[in-house]
Amino acid sequence: MRKPPLGAKIVSLVVMFLSLPFFATSLIIFLSSGVVRQGIENMLGGVFAGVLLFVGVFFFALALAYFFLGLGLWRGREWARVVIVFLSGIWLFFSVAGILVGAWPSLGSFAINLFFTWYFMRKKVRKAYR
Repeated sequence: MRKPPLGAKIVSLVVMFLSLPFFATSLIIFLSSGVVRQGIENMLGGVFAGVLLFVGVFFFALALAYFFLGLGLWRGREWARVVIVFLSGIWLFFSVAGILVGAWPSLGSFAINLFFTWYFMRKKVRKAYR
């Protein structure tokens, strides 16, 4: 059985923790959708209520994806290492774009995703995930 390094275990816990806000958002949307849908349908029709339901399902899917990605990292799965490097690369791009338009909080996102990319591309970590 593969044993990921301690740093990878910490990152996996962070990734699993990131699933909680997505899960909470989807839960709030699902629990309030009946009340919200009735009010929205009276004002705008059924289209917006469908969009709200789609957003709830989308956030729930994101929560599951982050949770299973963290679980995969914890268990030493190579697919999880590849996915985290890929996603971190995408978020690096968005962070740079945010910095260029003056959204300075993107600096934190940039630093975190740069670390994730660097860490999971290290030879020792790549070897642990094979």
